[in-house]
Amino acid sequence: MADLQLDGLDSLVSRLQSMGRVGSRIANNALKKAAEPLQQAMMDNVNLSKYNDIHLRDDIEISRVKTDSSGQRYVEVGPGKQTAWRAKFLEFGTSKMTAHPFMDPALKDSKDKIMSIMASEIRSGLNT
Repeated sequence: MADLQLDGLDSLVSRLQSMGRVGSRIANNALKKAAEPLQQAMMDNVNLSKYNDIHLRDDIEISRVKTDSSGQRYVEVGPGKQTAWRAKFLEFGTSKMTAHPFMDPALKDSKDKIMSIMASEIRSGLNT
């Protein structure tokens, strides 16, 4: 799963935290919405296999909103349970196959869009 830290949204995040349950709902919706471009970029970057099995492209998922031990919320974006075992071979390669990364490039390509969507969704939620 890709890891992305969002900095620069401190004032919006602090306003959300002061709102309690409503702020929590706004933050969760913003996280899920902002993960969509990353999901799409991963789907676009991964090649289809020639085997008649579920393709990685069809199994890129956005997790439910989770909270870490420090209270930070996050979502995970990446291959689901059915294909995760194969994704690592593509991302990192094997002794017999060169790497064909799709997760890291997708994150790099989507980072600005993710930040923009997060800010937009939070602002929109705070204004309603």
